[in-house]
Amino acid sequence: IAALLGVLHIGMGMQSYNALRSVSADVARTAVVNTHFGATDIEGIAYERAKMYGLLPQHFSAEVALQPESRVDGTKEYAIRLDYDTPTLLGLIGIDSIPLHYERPVFVAE
Repeated sequence: IAALLGVLHIGMGMQSYNALRSVSADVARTAVVNTHFGATDIEGIAYERAKMYGLLPQHFSAEVALQPESRVDGTKEYAIRLDYDTPTLLGLIGIDSIPLHYERPVFVAE
């Protein structure tokens, strides 16, 4: 039973990681189109999108930071960091949640 739950747990982790990637792509797309958004606005969008992809709010965190200097001329660079702790099914046998992390830059026209 533990092995079966372990396989299910890994599958949930893979689905959650793909959801993080999708959230970051949606957030980046929205930030590029809405150039007037700031870091706080972008974080709010990340939380909204995470709910749409089925990520539990109590396990999800988003951090968006404006970089002091952009690597691309004429743009603002934001660093988007998303974290998610996949809920565990195996707590009874001492296996904790799977911590997931995804990070990407976004370049927004000034």
